[in-house]
Amino acid sequence: MKYVIKKYLIAFGVVLVLSLSLYAVSHFLAMPSGPKIHLDESERFTDEEVQEAALAVLAKFDDFKGCKLLRLWYDEAASDKYLSYETEEVSMENTIVLYSDFRSPKQNSGAWNPNEIYGGWSWTLTRENKESPWQVVNYGYA
Repeated sequence: MKYVIKKYLIAFGVVLVLSLSLYAVSHFLAMPSGPKIHLDESERFTDEEVQEAALAVLAKFDDFKGCKLLRLWYDEAASDKYLSYETEEVSMENTIVLYSDFRSPKQNSGAWNPNEIYGGWSWTLTRENKESPWQVVNYGYA
């Protein structure tokens, strides 16, 4: 009797492990592959402020029909250097620059060279004050 129960428990365990493995694999394959996002720590902005800027870029990127965002990042030193070249006075506590790499659509869309990676694309965002939302005010190559 103990032998039969042990055999059933082993069979049940094998079925359970296989079921969980199949679920995990199917769940992993169904997940969309999104962009890699890397937001460095900032001396001027909180993590939340940088994340909100990234969300504003992601919302604006939706306008780039057929393009796939590959990578989005914030590098404070690069942002500061970029802003130092601005000819107009810039409020450093209310201006941030993020960068991205994206792939254009495979088919000719008229706006982009087909199936090309655009790397180091800059996104300049501003806000009126710390309580205001970030707005994308400029984007493209520097």
